[in-house]
Amino acid sequence: YRREGYEIWRADLVVGSQIDPTSITNPHIRAHAFEGQLFRSVLEEALHAHRVRTQVLIEGDIYAKAAVQLKKPSAQLRHLIQTFGRFTEGPWRAEQKAAALAAWLALC
Repeated sequence: YRREGYEIWRADLVVGSQIDPTSITNPHIRAHAFEGQLFRSVLEEALHAHRVRTQVLIEGDIYAKAAVQLKKPSAQLRHLIQTFGRFTEGPWRAEQKAAALAAWLALC
């Protein structure tokens, strides 16, 4: 994008949770939590190195946070995001909806 003259200045990262992996007793689940933490930290560091601001959004809280930031009821936002899916090709599952809402928040 930069080669084409676009400036990338913001990226919002949607994550399942930000729980401390050391607080998880199940070793298998703890390993996945560490994996997520590593991926998120590497991505944030790379974005910051390119002067891209980041915000981490927790998937379960994204609609409540968006309702405050966009000054719209959560139910209305859910309906609008669902409607966006009519104009896409391919799947329109929860992760695509959360990414679309995060992109909207990044623009505001």
